[in-house]
Amino acid sequence: MAELIIEIHDAHRRMPAYRHIARFPLRIGRGYSNDIILNDPYVAAEHVVIDTAENGWQLRQLDTVNPPLHGGKLVAQNSCEIHSGDELVLGKTLMRFFSPQHPVAPARGLHDSFAGMLEVTREFLAVSVLLLVLWLAQMLNEFLVTSESMPLQRLAADTLPVVGAALLWAMLWSLIAFVVRRKMDYLFFLSVTIFYFLADMLLENAINYVAFNTRDILLPEILSYITGGVLMMLMFYASMGHAMTMSRRRKLVLSNVFAWTLVAVLGFVMQANQPAFNPDPEYPAVLKPLSAQWAETQSMDDFLQESEKLFDVLKK
Repeated sequence: MAELIIEIHDAHRRMPAYRHIARFPLRIGRGYSNDIILNDPYVAAEHVVIDTAENGWQLRQLDTVNPPLHGGKLVAQNSCEIHSGDELVLGKTLMRFFSPQHPVAPARGLHDSFAGMLEVTREFLAVSVLLLVLWLAQMLNEFLVTSESMPLQRLAADTLPVVGAALLWAMLWSLIAFVVRRKMDYLFFLSVTIFYFLADMLLENAINYVAFNTRDILLPEILSYITGGVLMMLMFYASMGHAMTMSRRRKLVLSNVFAWTLVAVLGFVMQANQPAFNPDPEYPAVLKPLSAQWAETQSMDDFLQESEKLFDVLKK
């Protein structure tokens, strides 16, 4: 391929810059002798050189301080082959490579307001459906884990903060993605957030069954912290992978650090604020029909006999 189009995204421009390259080899770096000069402190004076190849272009790394990322992976053996449509990250600068024949999306009609309205309506409906699913699932979850009988209006009102939290969390990651990659994909981040909430509800109810059937206090708490940490780690990993340009290893490390640190802080706060004696204890596990029939049951006579044994132990 004799020609190359490079799309450059950096923190100093709101819109990407395009360079049409017809001569090779092409040198990219921060030094003034390069063919493309990047204003990025994490880019070396002479960072990479790109030359033509049989089926694309060949990239060769000149400096090893900050290895480039090709498709989210570190460039192995200081060289790699680039094809039309590939992404490359040098320092904190995102670059996309295209051949002049690379297909582009069809042009939008300048006065076709119906197409624009249809696109906005489709996104609005998708967001609304996701939020409705979360709202109904949270209402069902509140019903299943609450011992008192609550009217529908109160259930609906109590679950609205969860919907608001999902909206704000997805908005935060969309803002990060716009700042870093100039790409705002709100629907993706909302889907990840709602998946986290739904999975957390299912696991919470499963842990309630464990608590109900084992009559153990410590085991459900340990399971809650473990499942909560794993779900947070997955949510952070998916969000960072879509919003930031970094290697998979770094995303995995940072997502684990953020998730387990948050779990540790929340666990410490909850344990520190736990009263020594609670005159109105909350039952850790409440099972309601229809699913309550799957749990172990006990007759009243067996319950009274076990209670007598406990009182005998306390008397001794």
